[in-house]
Amino acid sequence: MMEKFEDYLSFDGKMYKVGLPFSGDQFDLPVNFKQAIRRLRAVKRRLAGSDKDCPDYTRLG
Repeated sequence: MMEKFEDYLSFDGKMYKVGLPFSGDQFDLPVNFKQAIRRLRAVKRRLAGSDKDCPDYTRLG
């Protein structure tokens, strides 16, 4: 693991840069559609019940 870290580490004269520690070209990410929908509904419920947060949230949107 340390060897991979050192392979991805570089210094450009001002700062160090480190690559992301992914192995391979494929990313096997989970499908999180249901979780995203639950979060959206929770935010909508919270904003519907708050006269203060809704305008701020919409303005920042």
